[in-house]
Amino acid sequence: MTENRSLPVWLEEIRLLSPAQALEQARAQFWYHSIDIVPEFSSVGVFDLRTVCKDYGFPTDLSGQSVLDIGRSSGFFAFEFEKRNADVVVATELPSLTDKNFIGGDITADLVSRWLSWEKRDGWQNVAANGRRLDFYLAHKLRNSSVVPVDCRIEDVTTLGSFDMVFVGSLLNHVRDIGGALQAVRKATKDLCVIANPIIEDDSTEPRIMFNGLRTTGLTTWFVPNVAALVHLVESAGFVDVKVHNPRLALPFKSGTMPHAIIHAHRGSEADAQMKIAKALSDAYPGIDEMLKERLV
Repeated sequence: MTENRSLPVWLEEIRLLSPAQALEQARAQFWYHSIDIVPEFSSVGVFDLRTVCKDYGFPTDLSGQSVLDIGRSSGFFAFEFEKRNADVVVATELPSLTDKNFIGGDITADLVSRWLSWEKRDGWQNVAANGRRLDFYLAHKLRNSSVVPVDCRIEDVTTLGSFDMVFVGSLLNHVRDIGGALQAVRKATKDLCVIANPIIEDDSTEPRIMFNGLRTTGLTTWFVPNVAALVHLVESAGFVDVKVHNPRLALPFKSGTMPHAIIHAHRGSEADAQMKIAKALSDAYPGIDEMLKERLV
C-alpha cells in the first residue's frame, strides 16, 4: 500500500484483496440482505428481498436515469438499480454504526462503541471495531460494481445533488425526525421517490404512529406508522401525487415476515407543493390559498 491513500486504510485493504480472499471474507460476514454476489456464492441475510423486489414498482429499465439509494445496508437495492441499467447509482450509509439515531442518544452510542472494540465481542461480523460495515464493500468488489458509495445521513442528502429516482428503504422508522428527513429527501428528488417502511397493520384511515422506545431491539426503532400516517408524512414534506403502491407487502424476515407499505411520490413543481400546503393552511390563515392562486397567475 502507498502512503498517500485516497481511501481509508480499511477500505483500501478490501480493494487490494484477491477475489479468493474477498470471497473467503464474504462467506464469514453477517449480511442484512440476501444477495446473489457471484455464481458460487449468495449471501444469506436477515431480509431476502429477491422474490418481492417486483412488488416495489421500480421502473424495469432505468437507462439514462440517476438513482439515489438512501441507507444501502448490504447493497441489495443499489445493485438492483445498477442491474436495471441506471446511468449512476449513489448509495448512502452512515459513516459508522455508532452514528445511528439511537434511542438513548449519546449514552447508547457510547455503549455500542465500547462493545464494538471489546475483545470478547461475539457478533456483527460485518462491522469492524471502528463501526464500519464491511459486507457492502466485499459485495461491491466481488460484483465489480460501479455503484458509488457515500457516507451520509438522510438529513444531509441535499449535499449530494438531485436524482431522477430516490429510494428510501426500511429507514424512516430508525429516524428521530421523520418530517425533516423527508423534506431533505424531496430536495434530492428530481421526479420519483419510492419509500418502503414497516407499518402497523390496521385498516384505519386515521394517522397512527407507534413509539417503540426502549422496547425495540438495538434501540434503533423510534416510530412505526400505519399506512395513513406514512402517506401524511410524505405529503407533509411537500411531495405531490402520493400513492400507495402496495399497502401491505410481506417482507421475508428471518423465519417470518415484516409488513411494509410501498409509497410512490413525486417531487412536483414548487407551485404544486405550495398550493397543497396552502389548502391545509386555509383554516388557520383564511384566504391563503386564494392569495397563492392570484400570485401564481
